[in-house]
Amino acid sequence: MQRADAAVTAAAGWSHRTGRPVVAVPGPGDGTLGVLRALEEARQLGAPVLVISHSPTIVPRTVRPGDSAEVAPLPVGLEEVTVGSIVVRPTDDLRAQVARARDLAMTAPGGPVVIHLPPGFPSAPVAPEPEDPDQPVDSGTATTAKPVEHVQLRRAANLVDSSQNVLIWVGGGAMRAGAGGAVAELAEKVGVPVVTTVHAAGLLPARHPCLVGMPPHLPAVGALWDDADLVVGIGTDFDDESTQGGAQPDPDSLIAINVDPAAAGRRYRPDVLLRGDARTLTKALADTVGYRGGTAVVRSRLDEVRSTVRRQLEAAHGPEMAFLNAVSAAIPDRATVVTDPCAAGRWLAAFHEWTLPRTLWFPPTLDAVGSAVPAAIGAAAADSTEPVVAVVGDQGLLANLGELATMAREKLPLTLLVVDDGGAGRLRPLLDTLGLDPTTLDRPTPDFAALARTFGMRADVIEVIGEDLTKALRAHIAAPDPTMLVVRTRLAAPPTDQHRWYRQQAWQQ
Repeated sequence: MQRADAAVTAAAGWSHRTGRPVVAVPGPGDGTLGVLRALEEARQLGAPVLVISHSPTIVPRTVRPGDSAEVAPLPVGLEEVTVGSIVVRPTDDLRAQVARARDLAMTAPGGPVVIHLPPGFPSAPVAPEPEDPDQPVDSGTATTAKPVEHVQLRRAANLVDSSQNVLIWVGGGAMRAGAGGAVAELAEKVGVPVVTTVHAAGLLPARHPCLVGMPPHLPAVGALWDDADLVVGIGTDFDDESTQGGAQPDPDSLIAINVDPAAAGRRYRPDVLLRGDARTLTKALADTVGYRGGTAVVRSRLDEVRSTVRRQLEAAHGPEMAFLNAVSAAIPDRATVVTDPCAAGRWLAAFHEWTLPRTLWFPPTLDAVGSAVPAAIGAAAADSTEPVVAVVGDQGLLANLGELATMAREKLPLTLLVVDDGGAGRLRPLLDTLGLDPTTLDRPTPDFAALARTFGMRADVIEVIGEDLTKALRAHIAAPDPTMLVVRTRLAAPPTDQHRWYRQQAWQQ
C-alpha cells in the first residue's frame, strides 16, 4: 500500500471478508494522524487488525495487569481508537506477544490493537493462524461466551410472548458474532420482521420471509418501528445513521442483546439487557420463546411494504433506480462489494439484495471518503476465488490514485466502478438545503480511464445507464485482473442521506 492509513484500511477489508485477524505493517515515517483515523474506522467496524508500529509517535501501553510487556503512556487519541496496545521489549517473545494481541483484538466487540516494536527489533512474523484456518473466526464469539442469565432470559421471553407486534433490529455486532442462523430461528418462530442495518447486510439471505430488506429511512419501513410494541435489538447501538439522528422515537419496550452494555443503552434504555455473545443469547432466546404461527403473515406484510417502497422510489428517483437495477443485475451473489459513502455507494448499500454475510463493506462514517479503494484491495487479497467490486466516486478515487499501482502490481481480481459526477456530489444536498448553488463545489475531474490504462489496466467508460452498463460491468467482474469501469452520471442522494431523513424533516416542520 502507498500510505500507512491505507494499509490499516486494507487490513480491515481483509478481516471483514474472512472474519479473521490480520497484521498491518505501516511504513516507517508514515503520517500518524492518518493512521489514527484509519484505526478509529477499524474500531467502529470491530475489525481485528494488529498494527505493527515502529513509530516513536505511536507508543502504546499494555492494557492487562501482570503482562510482561513494558508499560508506556498513550499519545492523545490512541486509546480512543483501539481496543488495546502492547509494547514489546527486546527480550520478549514476539510471536507470543502477537498471539496475545490477536486474542485481545478478537475479544468482543473486537477491534484494532497496536503492537509497538523497539527500534532495531527484528522483522515481525505474521500472527499465528487459528487452529483451523479454513473456518472463519467471528470476533468475540469464542472468547466471551458466558453462561446465560436464566432470570433475564425468562424475562425477555415473557416480554416477547406477551407482545403483539415485535420487531427485530440487527446491527453489525450480530454479523461479527455469526448470529445469522440464530436470528433467523428467532424471527421464524415468532413470525416477525427483521430490519438489518447496513453493517448487518446479508446476515439473512435476501429472500428470507422475515427480512425487510429495506432501510428504516422510508416511511413504510419506519412504520414497522412505530407499530411495534416490542423491539429486540441484537448487536446494535442504534447509531445516528440508522435512527435518523435520534429522531426515531423510543420503543414501547426494548430487549437488547449486546456484549457491550454501554452500547446497548446508548440511544434507548433497554427494559431487558442480555449481555454477552449475540449468537449464543439469540439462540437461547429463540429456544425459550413460544411458537407464534410461522412466517406466512409476516411474508405477506413485508411483500406489501417492499412493493410500496419500490413504486415510490421508481416514481421519485427514476435515474437512481435505473443505476441500481443495472448494477445489481451484474453483481454475483458471492461477490464482495466495497463502497464509499458516495451517492452510488449509498444507493447500492441500502437497496441491493444482499444474499450472503460479509459481502458488503460500508464505511462506519460518511466522512470516510476514499476508504473503499484500500478496503477493496484488502478484501481482494484475502480471497482471489471470488470477485470484489469497489464502488467509488470521483473524489474517493482522487484520494487514492497511488493505489492503482498496488492493484496493477498485485494483479488482484478487483473491479473499480467509478461514478464520476464531476465534483463533490455528496455535498450537493447540503448546499441545496442551505439555499446555495449545489454546483458550487464542482470541479473538473481527470480522465480516470486513461490514467488506469497507463498502469496496464483495462478501463472503459459508460455514458448511458441501462443494459450497456450491466453488460460492461459483468465483463469487468469476470476479468481475472484489476479493471476500471467509469460511469459518467449524477445521482441524487438516497433517502438514507441525512438531508433526506423524513423523521428529521417532520421535526423541522
